[in-house]
Amino acid sequence: MSCIRIPIASGRFYPASGAALREMLSEFGKNYKKRLITNSENIIGGIVPHAGYIYSGNHAAAFFNEIKGSKYDTVIILSPGHTGMGPEISIDSHAGWQTPLGILDADRDFIESNIFVKDKSAQEFEHAAEVIVPFIQHFCPQVPKVAVITMRKQCFETAKIVANGLKQFAKISNKHILVIASSDFNHFDSAEVGKSKDENVIQKILSFDIEGVEREVKKHNVTVCGYGPIMALMLYAQDVSEKVECKILSRGHSGEVAKSDSVVDYVSAAFFKV
Repeated sequence: MSCIRIPIASGRFYPASGAALREMLSEFGKNYKKRLITNSENIIGGIVPHAGYIYSGNHAAAFFNEIKGSKYDTVIILSPGHTGMGPEISIDSHAGWQTPLGILDADRDFIESNIFVKDKSAQEFEHAAEVIVPFIQHFCPQVPKVAVITMRKQCFETAKIVANGLKQFAKISNKHILVIASSDFNHFDSAEVGKSKDENVIQKILSFDIEGVEREVKKHNVTVCGYGPIMALMLYAQDVSEKVECKILSRGHSGEVAKSDSVVDYVSAAFFKV
C-alpha cells in the first residue's frame, strides 16, 4: 500500500483545526436526540451527503446519529469521481486517511483482496470520501478501518460489479461492514424544481426500483452526483437481507443556509434489515 492520504478538503469543506472540527460535529449531533431506526445493529448502510459542512453537515449527522455506538469492523465508502481521474472502478490504496482528528487506518484486507483494482489517483483530489471520514472518527470512534471505492463510471452495470465485490469481501472476511454511498442530490436548480426532481429519484430508492434510479436520473437530468454508489448500496443491501427497507432521515438544500435561486439538495437515508 501507499502512504497516508493527506486531506485536500480540510479548511475548505470543514475546519482545519481539530478542536473546531470536533466542536462542529458535536453541535450537529445535538440536533438529533432520538433514533428513527429501532435496532441500529440492523443498519446495512446509508446515503450521506458530501458538501461543505455548513451546508450538508447537519444532514450527514442524521445518519451517523443512527449508528453511533454500533460495532462495525470496517466502513466502506462508495465515492463518485468528480475529477475524472482513475480507473472506472477502484479501491483506494493509501494506508490510512488523515484528518484534523487523526488517522483512520485503511482496511488492508480489502485492499489486498484483489477484488478491485488498487489505485490512489482517483481520490488524490476528490472530496466525496474525505468529508465522510471525520464523521466516522467522531460518531463511531470504535470503528477501526475504512475502505474507499471510487466509481468513476456510474451505471447499473458498474453498480452490480461493486455490489458483487462487497458481497464477496463480506463473505471471505467475515467482517461486519457498513456501506456508505456518498452523494449529493440535484444541483443548481431552484429549491422547488430540485425538490420535485429529487422526489422521483427518492421514490425509486424507497421502492427498491434500482434500475429506475438510473432511468430517472438520465431521463429528467436529475444531477444526483453519486447515483452509481446509491445503486450499488441498494444492490448490496438486497444481497444482505431478503427483507430490507430504506428510511429517509433528513432532507434539505444549500439555500436554507445561504439564500439563493440555485441550490444543491441533500438527502440522508438508512438501509436496514427488517
